[in-house]
Amino acid sequence: MKPLDGKPDFLALRERVSAGVLEALPGLLRETPDPDSALLMLERLVAESSERVIGVLNRHPQVVHYAIMVFGHSRFLGETLVQNPDLLESLLNRSRLDRSYSGEEFQGALKAFRSQGRESDLSTTLARFKRREYVRIVLRDLLGIAPLAETTGEISALSDALIMEALREAEAVLREKYGSRQDGTLEGRRGARRFAVLSLGKLGGNELNYSSDVDLMYLFGDDPGEDTPATQEYFIRLAQQVTDLVSRVTREGPVFRIDLRLRPRGADGELAISLGQALRYYRSTAQDWELQALIKVRHSGGDAELTQAFIRGVQPHVYTEKINFSAIKTALVARERMQRQRLRRAGTAHPQAAINIKLDHGGIRDIEFLVQCLQRVYGGREPWLRSRGTLFALQKLHDKGHISGKEFHELTSAYEFLRHLEHRLQLRHGQQTHVLPTSEAELRIIASSMDRAEEAMRDASDLVTLVQQRMAAVSGIYKRAIFQQQTREGQEVADTAFALRGEMEGTAPDASNQEILERLAGDSPRLYAIARREELAPAARRNLFRFLSSALTSSERYAAVVRQPEAVELGAAGRSPIRYLRTWLRHLLLMGRSCRCCGGITGIGNWRRERAMWPGCATCTAPWRRRRRERKTRLRRRLGLRRSPLGWLCLHWGAWGRESSMWPRTRTCCLCAARMRRESH
Repeated sequence: MKPLDGKPDFLALRERVSAGVLEALPGLLRETPDPDSALLMLERLVAESSERVIGVLNRHPQVVHYAIMVFGHSRFLGETLVQNPDLLESLLNRSRLDRSYSGEEFQGALKAFRSQGRESDLSTTLARFKRREYVRIVLRDLLGIAPLAETTGEISALSDALIMEALREAEAVLREKYGSRQDGTLEGRRGARRFAVLSLGKLGGNELNYSSDVDLMYLFGDDPGEDTPATQEYFIRLAQQVTDLVSRVTREGPVFRIDLRLRPRGADGELAISLGQALRYYRSTAQDWELQALIKVRHSGGDAELTQAFIRGVQPHVYTEKINFSAIKTALVARERMQRQRLRRAGTAHPQAAINIKLDHGGIRDIEFLVQCLQRVYGGREPWLRSRGTLFALQKLHDKGHISGKEFHELTSAYEFLRHLEHRLQLRHGQQTHVLPTSEAELRIIASSMDRAEEAMRDASDLVTLVQQRMAAVSGIYKRAIFQQQTREGQEVADTAFALRGEMEGTAPDASNQEILERLAGDSPRLYAIARREELAPAARRNLFRFLSSALTSSERYAAVVRQPEAVELGAAGRSPIRYLRTWLRHLLLMGRSCRCCGGITGIGNWRRERAMWPGCATCTAPWRRRRRERKTRLRRRLGLRRSPLGWLCLHWGAWGRESSMWPRTRTCCLCAARMRRESH
């Protein structure tokens, strides 16, 4: 039954739900992206709940609203709410929704939850606690109470609390097992004090989403007396125990999926490594992409002093005064290789028609990688730029002038939009996915759930179009800002050819021809070939570079030129008036847009007919031009003006002149009108 078709009867709810709640249900269901699923799960909640919970629903309609919001956006959290109906009563305390919780508050709540003794298995307890807290975090997100940074920060704080609890449990197990040894080589207390859990990736940047892998690294101290094989074995077993507790699959699902591949030597390295070994590795052996991953490293559990010692030791290698730009290029190549490997592991990539908002060009990964590259370039000379969060780092890069205001706005808005969309996709079924669904029904549900984070979308196609626009804007900035490989025939490419540029406006209108060629070599090989043609006449070459220099003053103009190399080729060949720069640039900006009437794409052949006020094709603009001519003709007839091959006749003097020189009120030329005014005075 579709609840919004006709008048819903809510037969399954009438027996236990009050009339006031039934009256409010149609409006509440209309606000959810999936009203059918919301109604079905609400019926399950009412049927399976106790009289106490039903009383809460009837007395407090806002709780019904909370339940329907969760049911309509997330099926897996809806199941959590059905299985834990006591959460509804806890939501009556408004302070639970008004503010975010810190890591210490999560630890206290977890301790109280464990004391209830509902479950003996710690992994199951941690997974259940996480899902229960997710209900509150998701409600703050869906109701617009918490912004993106606050939501991801609270999820990260919850994750830290769960990891610390798993570490305490693992230490207790190993202490019980090895604490009775008399040789002193495996002292649990001392070992626990010198063991640290470090987080990287999204958790390290306090940007964890609802369903994400957690990147961890285990570190232990190398104080005198602890650097022994038996001690190393102890810490490795401790790391194994923590990993097992957090990643074990339970009936509530795993607490997290743990990814340890960012540790030294990756999958071939030990699970836990000493501080000295880690510092030596990052000083002499680590690859550039491994150093770049340490931008987000932070403490998540264990010995905080050990973590701080590690961060102080690796920062001089992550941020250097004189950055080697080829290192950034190496990291870029490694990143592309890792992306291809992940896509193959996911099943030979996603369907070609689907959009991956994380891995596709212009996605979340490109924004994060761009920010990290700029941080490595400028962070050595400007320590203030060393920030783990992407949005915070973007703000700092903009404040220091390393990205323009327009690029900052586009990157920030695109990142927030794509992260909100990522959350909606993962909330739907509780899976780690970044691919837009291909079915029309699922797309419509996702589009409806995004109305709060973005302007209202009428249908699924609006969501796809908006995603493509945002990712295209990011991709353009990414390609411009990451690197320009200067192409020079017969010359060896030096390290300086790889240049990071924070903004398009860095190329001034009077840029030299060589600088323009270097920019075109990376952005448009076809335009580069056109500009390097030897058969160009000197005048045509001069006009072409004047045109390109003018286009580089604006990112919008430059993007239009790069999209239409064939139009520039016509102008360079002398078949189009390229000397009229403003007209030609305006033509390029309009070209490729859809006609407002028929929806057709405008092309090069009818560019003279296009107007800035009406970017339409020649067919659709013809009636408008005809009506304009008819209005002019009627005006001339009303004024009594007659036209001849010589111009327009002055009725007072009989002289011929231009239309612009006629005086409409007296039907005379301007000279006669002036003389008549003087005589009248």
